[in-house]
Amino acid sequence: MNELTEWLALPWVQTGLGLVALVAACWLTATVVRRALARAFRAVARRTSWTWDDVLIEHGTLRQITRIAPFYYARPPGGVERAG
Repeated sequence: MNELTEWLALPWVQTGLGLVALVAACWLTATVVRRALARAFRAVARRTSWTWDDVLIEHGTLRQITRIAPFYYARPPGGVERAG
Protein backbone atom coordinates (compact mmCIF):
# COMPACT_ATOMS: atom_id res chain seq x y z
CA MET A 1 0.00 0.00 0.00
CA ASN A 2 2.90 2.32 0.73
CA GLU A 3 4.27 1.79 -2.79
CA LEU A 4 0.93 2.74 -4.29
CA THR A 5 0.83 5.96 -2.27
CA GLU A 6 4.36 6.86 -3.38
CA TRP A 7 3.52 6.04 -6.98
CA LEU A 8 0.37 8.19 -6.93
CA ALA A 9 2.39 11.10 -5.51
CA LEU A 10 4.49 11.32 -8.68
CA PRO A 11 3.59 14.42 -10.76
CA TRP A 12 3.46 12.59 -14.08
CA VAL A 13 1.07 9.99 -12.66
CA GLN A 14 -1.21 12.72 -11.31
CA THR A 15 -1.12 14.46 -14.69
CA GLY A 16 -1.97 11.24 -16.50
CA LEU A 17 -4.83 10.41 -14.14
CA GLY A 18 -6.15 13.96 -14.47
CA LEU A 19 -6.08 13.66 -18.26
CA VAL A 20 -7.93 10.35 -18.14
CA ALA A 21 -10.55 11.88 -15.81
CA LEU A 22 -10.95 14.89 -18.14
CA VAL A 23 -11.43 12.72 -21.21
CA ALA A 24 -13.94 10.53 -19.35
CA ALA A 25 -15.91 13.59 -18.17
CA CYS A 26 -15.97 15.03 -21.70
CA TRP A 27 -17.14 11.75 -23.20
CA LEU A 28 -19.84 11.31 -20.57
CA THR A 29 -21.03 14.89 -21.03
CA ALA A 30 -21.18 14.51 -24.80
CA THR A 31 -23.18 11.30 -24.51
CA VAL A 32 -25.67 12.62 -21.96
CA VAL A 33 -26.16 15.97 -23.70
CA ARG A 34 -26.55 14.36 -27.11
CA ARG A 35 -29.20 11.94 -25.90
CA ALA A 36 -31.10 14.44 -23.77
CA LEU A 37 -31.16 17.18 -26.40
CA ALA A 38 -32.03 14.77 -29.19
CA ARG A 39 -34.93 13.34 -27.22
CA ALA A 40 -36.25 16.78 -26.26
CA PHE A 41 -35.84 18.25 -29.74
CA ARG A 42 -37.54 15.30 -31.43
CA ALA A 43 -40.46 15.56 -29.00
CA VAL A 44 -40.89 19.23 -29.87
CA ALA A 45 -40.52 18.51 -33.59
CA ARG A 46 -43.24 15.85 -33.46
CA ARG A 47 -45.72 18.20 -31.79
CA THR A 48 -45.31 21.12 -34.16
CA SER A 49 -46.50 21.55 -37.71
CA TRP A 50 -43.42 23.53 -38.69
CA THR A 51 -41.08 21.97 -41.21
CA TRP A 52 -37.84 23.78 -40.30
CA ASP A 53 -37.30 21.59 -37.23
CA ASP A 54 -37.65 18.45 -39.37
CA VAL A 55 -34.96 19.79 -41.69
CA LEU A 56 -32.63 20.40 -38.74
CA ILE A 57 -33.07 16.80 -37.60
CA GLU A 58 -32.54 15.40 -41.11
CA HIS A 59 -29.32 17.34 -41.63
CA GLY A 60 -27.83 16.39 -38.26
CA THR A 61 -27.61 19.95 -36.96
CA LEU A 62 -28.37 18.86 -33.43
CA ARG A 63 -25.48 16.40 -33.52
CA GLN A 64 -23.15 19.23 -34.51
CA ILE A 65 -24.41 21.43 -31.68
CA THR A 66 -23.90 18.71 -29.06
CA ARG A 67 -20.26 18.38 -30.02
CA ILE A 68 -19.65 21.71 -28.28
CA ALA A 69 -20.71 20.46 -24.83
CA PRO A 70 -17.47 18.61 -23.90
CA PHE A 71 -15.48 21.82 -24.37
CA TYR A 72 -17.18 23.16 -21.27
CA TYR A 73 -14.93 20.87 -19.24
CA ALA A 74 -11.86 21.41 -21.39
CA ARG A 75 -11.81 25.19 -20.95
CA PRO A 76 -9.39 26.82 -18.51
CA PRO A 77 -10.72 27.47 -14.99
CA GLY A 78 -12.02 31.02 -14.69
CA GLY A 79 -12.51 31.39 -18.42
CA VAL A 80 -10.13 32.67 -21.04
CA GLU A 81 -8.21 35.80 -20.17
CA ARG A 82 -7.33 38.28 -22.87
CA ALA A 83 -4.06 40.11 -22.97
CA GLY A 84 -4.19 43.87 -23.01
